[in-house]
Amino acid sequence: MLILALSEAAKTTISIIVIWGIAFPALVTGLIAVGFAQTYREWSENQANKRRPPS
Repeated sequence: MLILALSEAAKTTISIIVIWGIAFPALVTGLIAVGFAQTYREWSENQANKRRPPS
């Protein structure tokens, strides 16, 4: 495998690029999407409660 033939510094550099360039942004994007989904769900529940007459 090509990655086994690389120096330790190159392996570390590639690992850092993968973590900070791919994995971390994907995690942050997922957390932002979950936040938007929860906000939309709460907003839609509030809208439904506004339309419902008080008991």
